[in-house]
Amino acid sequence: MKHLSFRKKLTLIFVTMMIIQGFLIGFYSFSHAKQIVTTTKKSELADGINRIDININVKVRSVTELVESAVTSNIIRDILASNDVAKISNNSYIDEYMNNLEKAINSKSNIMILYQSDVVYSSNDTENENNNNINIDKIREYQNIAKSNMGKVTWLGITDPLYQRSENNGKEVIAVIRSISDESNSNMLGTLVIELETSPFSNILLGNQSTFQNQYITIVDKENHIICANKNVDNGWIDEINDN
Repeated sequence: MKHLSFRKKLTLIFVTMMIIQGFLIGFYSFSHAKQIVTTTKKSELADGINRIDININVKVRSVTELVESAVTSNIIRDILASNDVAKISNNSYIDEYMNNLEKAINSKSNIMILYQSDVVYSSNDTENENNNNINIDKIREYQNIAKSNMGKVTWLGITDPLYQRSENNGKEVIAVIRSISDESNSNMLGTLVIELETSPFSNILLGNQSTFQNQYITIVDKENHIICANKNVDNGWIDEINDN
């Protein structure tokens, strides 16, 4: 360095300063651009999640209102109050009403009426069902929940279906429960149960066009069980997220 002429030293210093200046400008430009992109993506992601949240709330509110309407049917109330529950399964009005209810829910589901320890009505074909296919403990669970939440619709989240059919092996449902009571809402006559497939909630995710590459969106119930996800995930991921 000491053998260089003053002009070369000056040139070297100038070049070094330009390199440092260029590096600093590039670094701060990159950091600023990264911050802008990150802020934009966060905003888009928040908007997407907000749309999903709105769509889920609309779906839940719609089903809840339909359940509230169903439990006020005087025909169902009168039959349950008379203890002549055989009339329920042979009542064409109830069949038509439940079919319309299932169409209004717009999801493959099983609508059931429970009385004491029996399923006295199911919208699915259960004439050839073996009693061994019915989860008696789950009937009791549904009825206890309905009784402890008299007059309120209860969403259970992910659970096993009441009918343990071979084609349902490993297939979980979302249960919606409501007590059927008299007009004074003081005496519980029976329990209305709707078991929904998770597909409507999956469709909400698939219908969200704001997802980015390698972005995972998952809907979980209050017990952190996965209802649906836009990509394959397992409960271990949810546990890790909660730990953080």
